[in-house]
Amino acid sequence: MLAAVSALPLGAPASGPAASPSQILVLGMHHAGTSIVANLTMMLGANGGAREEMLLHPSNPLKYWERADVVGLDEERLAAGVDAAAARYTLPDWVAYGFDADKPATKVHSTAEAKGVVAKLNAQRPWVTKDPRMSLVASEWVELLDAPACVIVHREPLSIANSMMIYSHNVSYAEWAAVYEAYYGGVARACANVPTAVVHHEQLMAQPYAALTKLHADLSALGVERLTMPTEERINALLRPSPKKPVTYLASERKVLGAAAPALSDSISRGEVVSRPASPWLFKPLRKSQAYATLLTTDNADYFRGALVLGSSIRSFDSARDMVCLVTSSVPEEWRSALTVAGWTVAVVDEVAEFWFGKSEECSRFDKDQGERWGHMATKLRLWQQLKYERILYLDADTVLTGDASGAFDKVKGFAAERARFHSYFNAGVMMLSPSEATYQDLLAEGSKEHKNKFGNVIDCTEQALLNSYYDGSTPERGVTKLAIGRADVANDWQAAGAPFAVHWITHSCPKPWVVADGEVAVPSDCDAVVYAYWKRVWDRLTSSATDESSKGSFGSRNGARRMLRRLSGVSAGHSMAHKPTLSELASDVHTSIGRQLREVMASSRHGHSRMLRRRRWKRDAEYDSGWGENTIAWIAIIGTLLLGLGAGALLHKLFIKAPVAVSKNMTVVQAKRMGFQALGEGKGPVGVVSAVDDDDDEEEEEEEPVKK
Repeated sequence: MLAAVSALPLGAPASGPAASPSQILVLGMHHAGTSIVANLTMMLGANGGAREEMLLHPSNPLKYWERADVVGLDEERLAAGVDAAAARYTLPDWVAYGFDADKPATKVHSTAEAKGVVAKLNAQRPWVTKDPRMSLVASEWVELLDAPACVIVHREPLSIANSMMIYSHNVSYAEWAAVYEAYYGGVARACANVPTAVVHHEQLMAQPYAALTKLHADLSALGVERLTMPTEERINALLRPSPKKPVTYLASERKVLGAAAPALSDSISRGEVVSRPASPWLFKPLRKSQAYATLLTTDNADYFRGALVLGSSIRSFDSARDMVCLVTSSVPEEWRSALTVAGWTVAVVDEVAEFWFGKSEECSRFDKDQGERWGHMATKLRLWQQLKYERILYLDADTVLTGDASGAFDKVKGFAAERARFHSYFNAGVMMLSPSEATYQDLLAEGSKEHKNKFGNVIDCTEQALLNSYYDGSTPERGVTKLAIGRADVANDWQAAGAPFAVHWITHSCPKPWVVADGEVAVPSDCDAVVYAYWKRVWDRLTSSATDESSKGSFGSRNGARRMLRRLSGVSAGHSMAHKPTLSELASDVHTSIGRQLREVMASSRHGHSRMLRRRRWKRDAEYDSGWGENTIAWIAIIGTLLLGLGAGALLHKLFIKAPVAVSKNMTVVQAKRMGFQALGEGKGPVGVVSAVDDDDDEEEEEEEPVKK
């Protein structure tokens, strides 16, 4: 195709210089909405090219709308300008992290192919093209245009960074902020002296027709001719309004972005497109001697989800440290590869047998939920065997990082653990430790002794009690620094600088975050709604139904990762905003949901338990209360139900069942005697005639039949 195009007058308009803007570049970062805006601009009447020249998503009419030749040229240009230091991060090539426009390479405007593309588009003005990658080299494309206009699609940087986190397992918000600066900084340098309109992503999503009406008015005011508004019905058929409540971002999330990206965003949102020098890319030094860690020891899908969210939340703030998820052989094989999507490196370890839990009568007084959560946690001691690292920050899978934990790594010395709220000991759900084989052996020796009575309940039989017994402050090496960790039952000011860097769902007075995320219960009024929304937002960015960025050769693969996470955790995605769900789609959702539950029940019959049966029915009680457990409550319910049934049966019998006044046919002697009739010759009770049915057979029939196997 390029060979044929190159025969045209390269870079020249079809019929002389244009008097008004007629060459529209839609610019903005990935996930800003450039595809939708390009599509809508074509609906206004701008020429985008023949359909066979476009990259179109196979199932989503909102995606891509990019010319294959433009994308190919941009990819080639960006590849030539990426610095080798970018290999520090694992990112898709189309992001072009580390791109340097000044690096010696052939510029876009110097190529015959780019001139041919422009010449072909100039044959039918006004025209529009888009490619998020073009933002980095927009100045080079503008060199080819005689009547350019820019349409900048603006979205604030934290929302873009949040949505882009799925595309890398070792990039934080800070790096995505650097991408934002590079993209929109390049746009500003290209469009500073070019007629420009700005489209805001939030308005585009909430009121697409109103946003398009404004864009049409803005382009017309700039002088772009021959654009016509489509009907509202036509727009609504393509894109349904999707008004959403403003997302509450934590102050810690905004802090990690830095100041440059938000300042650039504010300038563009006000319509002030000012050229600024390019900012240097961010390359954080690795801290290979330090790591985050978590632990999975069962096939509990809820805690698997928790580990995924924890991992992604860690990566939001920290791209410098390793993340290690210890797993035992009980964790399904395919979960292990899925964990890498959230940033975890999986380390398979042998399970450490419990020292006391379930080994005696007093250590067996636990609910099924507690047995599952605490009955495999002695394996946590394997943390001290991770000798590759000097320092490890361990977090349970029902925690989430809510801020930068670098301070804990840099300032905390020795052993540290989560400060408890209702007692003087520490909680082992969050710990800072230094791996040591000698300490590991000491802990095993501690476990060989009789457990101590510290908590006054079954927790005395867990690894938490063992660690409290060992780190008792008896020597400097056994001292403990208490870490201030947030709780779901304590409201925090998440816009304050002193908010905790992590939250642990340690209490049953507030439900686990996945229970709320799945809509099983609402957030109780005395639990922190902000942190629940934060957990769900991180989960959604891992698994939401979203399409990938296009490239000349492929349509990406990250959506496959999202589908995998949803499938493994048994959670479905929501509908696309491309159109309203039909009745058949809603029915399909119900069918899928029921089918998933049936599959879980079938899995239960094969494996003895399932996620549905494992999940604790949330109830309000404290983690350390010694009140009635689930087993006690279950027995009370069973006995109460039996008594109620017996009472109801007796009442119904008395009201509606009348005693017989005569012996009926086929009534046996035993039956007759039970009803008060006399046998012949006995002379007591109502007189009747007893049949000659064999009473021995009747007695045998009254015995309970054995259960057939």
